[in-house]
Amino acid sequence: LHMQMDWRLREAQSEGICITQLEVQQLDKIYVEEQKKFYDQMAMLTGMVDPSKKAKVSKNVFCK
Repeated sequence: LHMQMDWRLREAQSEGICITQLEVQQLDKIYVEEQKKFYDQMAMLTGMVDPSKKAKVSKNVFCK
């Protein structure tokens, strides 16, 4: 999941797009929700979830 996020940011950077703070927060919100869903599914499948695997929210602005 994290690689997917990095790839999205790299793609935006390669196109010379400046990703603003707000956009990063929106991406983070989507990312956190996707990750939560993923871990909820994993918890259902395995009957357990690793509490150390919490979503990390970045506070960076990515500009080329």
